[in-house]
Amino acid sequence: VVVVVVVVKGQSTNGRMAAEEYAAEEPRDVVGFVSRVLGEALSAGGSEEEEEEGGASSMDAKISSVSLKLQILSAELTEEVERCMIEVSEAAPVAGEEATAIVKVLEGVSAEAGAVTHRAARAVEKNVAAQSLDALDVCKTNLRGAERLLRLWTEWPSLQEEAASGDCSFYGEKLKPAQIALSGLPDADKRERFCDELRDELEARLRPLIARPGDELTALVDSYEKLGLVDSFVRDFSASRPSQLHRKWFARPRSSESLAPWLATFLDEALALSRDSAEPFGDRADLVAAGVARAVFAPLSASFADRLDLCDVVDAAECRGLCVSFARRVSSEDVLNVVAGEPFARLNYLRKEADHLSRVSATNVDETQLLSWSSNVSSEPFFAELERASARCLALTGGLGATGLVKACSVASLVYCSAAGDAMRSLKARFVDAEGLPVASLLEDCWATAKRAFGAIAFAGKLETKLADRSASLDALVKEWARDLLDDERPAQTYAVECAKTRLKHDRRTRLLAEDLLAAGASPSPLDRVKLEKGLDDLNAAANSLVFELAFSPIRAALRRVSSTRSTAPRDDVAYCRPAAFCGQPPPDGPNEYVTVVGDHLMAALHELEPFLSGDAVRDALAARVDAAGRLTDGLEWSKLGDALRLSDGDRLGLRSLCAGRRLDGITLGDEAPDDDLRQVRDEEASQRFCTDWLECLLRATVAAFLDELCRLPAVDDNGSARLALDLAYLLNVANALDLPKHAILTHFHTLAAAPTKPDLDALLRRDLPDTLPAANVLRKIEVAFATARARGQLPQEGSS
Repeated sequence: VVVVVVVVKGQSTNGRMAAEEYAAEEPRDVVGFVSRVLGEALSAGGSEEEEEEGGASSMDAKISSVSLKLQILSAELTEEVERCMIEVSEAAPVAGEEATAIVKVLEGVSAEAGAVTHRAARAVEKNVAAQSLDALDVCKTNLRGAERLLRLWTEWPSLQEEAASGDCSFYGEKLKPAQIALSGLPDADKRERFCDELRDELEARLRPLIARPGDELTALVDSYEKLGLVDSFVRDFSASRPSQLHRKWFARPRSSESLAPWLATFLDEALALSRDSAEPFGDRADLVAAGVARAVFAPLSASFADRLDLCDVVDAAECRGLCVSFARRVSSEDVLNVVAGEPFARLNYLRKEADHLSRVSATNVDETQLLSWSSNVSSEPFFAELERASARCLALTGGLGATGLVKACSVASLVYCSAAGDAMRSLKARFVDAEGLPVASLLEDCWATAKRAFGAIAFAGKLETKLADRSASLDALVKEWARDLLDDERPAQTYAVECAKTRLKHDRRTRLLAEDLLAAGASPSPLDRVKLEKGLDDLNAAANSLVFELAFSPIRAALRRVSSTRSTAPRDDVAYCRPAAFCGQPPPDGPNEYVTVVGDHLMAALHELEPFLSGDAVRDALAARVDAAGRLTDGLEWSKLGDALRLSDGDRLGLRSLCAGRRLDGITLGDEAPDDDLRQVRDEEASQRFCTDWLECLLRATVAAFLDELCRLPAVDDNGSARLALDLAYLLNVANALDLPKHAILTHFHTLAAAPTKPDLDALLRRDLPDTLPAANVLRKIEVAFATARARGQLPQEGSS
């Protein structure tokens, strides 16, 4: 047994787990448990005969094993029970103490609950008593009120009798309170009517006293207050004050002079009157001051509107600013509407703004600045005025006049373009006479003035660019105004915007207009855009004409020396160049003076324009619209050639082909230049191309003017033809030096003039030309004119053998 116990106590946790397998079943039927164990033993050990033969019985071993495990489990359970009993016995005193404390706490809570219940019962009893007292107090109050009403009822006849000789104090302190108290009793209408009649009678007695000095007005105000007629006093008192100001207002004659300076003085006097009149009234001073100010301007509203109608828009905007400032100093919204609102409500903003901008734009052009290469200088006053127009629109209409502003700006831009064009034409007339010849001052230093004229082209280009930028910025500004007006949560920054917001709330049509402005902005109408485009075209044409005439008129004057059949240089003693002679002269030893003058003038152009091409103005000049048809530049000279040849309208179409200077399809010229030389594509910078275009323009005009003079030559002999050939060769060399393409017509007539014999010339003139081409008909007429002059040159001259 000792060995078994030692072994069992020395077993590991595996032994305990094996014992627990049996204990886990917790059998209630011991017999059944034993039977199950024996059955397991038999099945594991075989039959009884086998047991006997084998010695030790497997049954006994099974029983011993089970018995041993049960004993081990029993011993461990006993130990655990003993340990738990010890722990319970140790914790029992502590639990007892805690239970005792909990019992005491519960007893205290029970006592407090009883006290609370008692107090609640007493409170209910007191509440019932209080309600009873309140009911008794109300009853007492009602009884006293009834007593007072009955006393007033009986005293009313005596109050009426006493009121006949009473004053304002009696009315305000006794009669009126009694009438109000008896308003719910019979005959209330009669009592109220009696009080109103008495109040009117007392007011009639007091009204003449309003004109008393200021130190007696305080008691008068108290009397009016007892009558409940303080507003009537302020109205009557205010109406009696501004008579002198009214006489001053209507004494000023209706005129178109500026109203703002005079109005500023008038407003200062009105403000002084308001404050002086309100000073004796203490706490009521602001109310009286506002009343006086309102009494000053309320009768003048219609007259003020009529005078504003005669004002310039700048004057009107200044007047509104003065009126708003006046009303703010008086601190009255009612006065603000009377002074700065009603008189301006019917102001025709569009008409006034358009008239003002048109008038200012027509006088904002400085002729001398048009000859400056600083293209920003001359247009700055105009665009500054457009900015001020935006501020005026916001001040007078709160932004609702944006459509009128855009219309007025379009009209002003057109007027400004027209005025600038007129100024350019005036400048041209100052330097070039009606026949297209330069004045003496221009001939003294041709390019000194002509190169400055290129500033007019820069001005036209800059103006078009700035007008486009201004239109875009104005569109964005209008949308911002519309956004502010439609945003009900954003407070108004000015009184005009506040009026506009109020109008949007009550006028659906105006609100729809503001919504359209927010969605699409305000842009000029298609008709206005077309007018402005035409105005810009005319301005650019005037600028191109100014530059061309100042640059070409010296050439025109020199070429007049070819035939000497018309007036030439200015009618003074300035010797520009000698006349040329093509008949009866010795063989030439060089070109004529006129052609050297022309060549020097063309060669100087490149040098004189170099500063312009390297400056900032050339970028603006490149933005200008080109006079593609040359109707006021080189095309004008070819048109004059058509007049000299008396061309029909159909033949005039050929002038454009001759002007271009290129080879003509189907027409044989005297000296065919290579096609690629005439039609070469230039790879130049924009500024260089600008200069080249103008040099080509001057060359084409020179060819036209020369052909015009060629057709006017009376006679050309062989020596004259040779001299003419030298002149034309000189011009061709100048064009080559300027790197300009050969002009086909100039080359052709050089060939005609250089023909060695008359048969050679006749052969050139007898070549077939297509009759259906207008250019061929024009060329033939010029050739015939030259051939006629050559034929005359072959005739014997007067005085010869």
